[in-house]
Parts: sequence; C-alpha cells; structure tokens
Amino acid sequence: MQKFVIGMVLGSVLSLPLLAQAEGSYVKFGLGRSDYGDGGELSKPTGWSLAYGMNVQKNLDLEAGYMDFGKWGVSASFGPSSVSVSQRARALYLAGVQHLPVADNVSVYGKLGAAIVRHRASVAGDVNVLDALDIEGVNADTSKTHLRPVLGAGLNVQFNKELSGHLEYTHVSYPGTSDKLSRWQMGLGYHF
Repeated sequence: MQKFVIGMVLGSVLSLPLLAQAEGSYVKFGLGRSDYGDGGELSKPTGWSLAYGMNVQKNLDLEAGYMDFGKWGVSASFGPSSVSVSQRARALYLAGVQHLPVADNVSVYGKLGAAIVRHRASVAGDVNVLDALDIEGVNADTSKTHLRPVLGAGLNVQFNKELSGHLEYTHVSYPGTSDKLSRWQMGLGYHF
C-alpha cells in the first residue's frame, strides 16, 4: 500500500506541469481542524489537504486530492504503570464538486466522491500490575485501508482571476465503527 501511495503522489507531482496548462484547472491547499469523533477535545488535531481540480462543465469540477487528518494521542500514568494511545488517518480522494453561484465571485458548493482512507491506531503500555502473570507490557499497532464515501460542502470566494479562498466541511465515514471522520478547513486556491 505504501508503494501505491508513493506512486500516486509521485505521478501527481510529475503530471502537474502538464495539467497546469489546462485552462479551468486549479490547485488548492487547506488547513483546518479534524475530528476523529471518539476522544473529545483531544481527538481534534490540525490537518491539511492538497487538491487538483479541473472544470468539466459550467459549475462542475472534478477534484482529486490528499487529506491528512492529523495525529492525536494521549498518555496516562497510574503509579508504576503507563499507557499511551494515538491515531492517524490519511486519504486519497476523487470527487465531483458542484458550484452554485450566489453573488459575483462567491459560490457555495457540494462535494461527492470516494476516498481510500488509511487509518492507523497504536496502543502502548507498561502494565506492571500484571507482573504475577509475567506480562511485561501491552503493545498494539493496527493499520487498515478502506474505500469510503466523501461528502463535503463549502463556500468559495474568487479574489481575482487566479486566487480564491474557501471554507469547507468534509465528512468521511469511518471504517468499522459508528465514529465519523470529518474536518473543517480554510484554504487558498490558485486557478490556471
């Protein structure tokens, strides 16, 4: 899976100069707060995204991108014992983006697509209470990759012909649990 992700990123970067020549295309960067939905304030790290989009019809774009939802973790000590937990999620996505103009240079949009989500969770601990059973510690590291739907909505403001700003909410259904992976982000776009 790592080779696949590296290949996708490398292929995207190498094809960017060719794609940049296409009128109606854009690159956008976003930074915002993610929500893993299962750990209160501790599970809301800062994440980022990078996307390339191209206009396929009036007010309809096709967008491909990478989202890093950030890493969150917590550690606790109980006398001689300690435990730490961390999570991280990343996704490659492809989505259609439908714009609805509401004023000059301002539009709202909806996003619908699919994402390959890679989720990694780690638990490590030194549980000295279990010394009688000769258990030195507890360690678990799991990583899963799933195909999941992507839903999003946002507000886009076109500052000039090349530069735009956006405020966006993105929701990715979370693999195997009732928890949901989502994020709010603000960002900038450059239009070719």
